[in-house]
Amino acid sequence: MRRFLCAWSGPTFNGLKGTFRPIDSGQCRWMGFGARSALNQTFEYQRMWTGRNCTGTNILLAPGRSVSNLPSAYVWLGGA
Repeated sequence: MRRFLCAWSGPTFNGLKGTFRPIDSGQCRWMGFGARSALNQTFEYQRMWTGRNCTGTNILLAPGRSVSNLPSAYVWLGGA
């Protein structure tokens, strides 16, 4: 069973929340909003990006890891 990556529009897991199925390596998906915090509940590494089509600054989230205060809005999700 595949679990989800959860992302919030605000820091400290507040604001608009989105849940996303894991993205396979080499794939890219627009999240629909800028995430400022996230929790990777999947069994796969996931990468979040600031730029269009998974470009720009990125952060790698290991399975079970979270980040509560991203320095800028991350709007794209890709597999690692």
